[in-house]
Amino acid sequence: THLGGGAKEVPDVLLLSKPQFNYQAIIDTKAYSRYDLGAAQRDRMIHHYIPDIHKYGDPERPLAFFTYISGGFTPTINSPLKKIIASTRTNGSVATVSTIIKMIEFQEKQHCYAHDDIRNIFSVNRKIELSDIIL
Repeated sequence: THLGGGAKEVPDVLLLSKPQFNYQAIIDTKAYSRYDLGAAQRDRMIHHYIPDIHKYGDPERPLAFFTYISGGFTPTINSPLKKIIASTRTNGSVATVSTIIKMIEFQEKQHCYAHDDIRNIFSVNRKIELSDIIL
């Protein structure tokens, strides 16, 4: 579900699994080629997106993960990401747009990503690498 737009305190996308898999996830997109996950963005995830998910998500489903998708990331991106993970005790990741495109291409050819696979890939608690998406 696309949420982003006018309101600042909601992420761009809320992902809901099929009911039998019982999870939801936060996806936030950034239009940068070298995104660094600055303090303001980190705090927004820590203090608004994750704790307020009951306001815009499904209160019956647990939050499985959060992820940031961007054109690229700084080499030190895992450090601020780990601060969010430690503060919220929620799995997280970052993924480049090119990695997401490769996932889509792989899915179209192999039809292999199940709901559990998606949860596992985006719960690696670091930048998602190409080796993470090849099943």
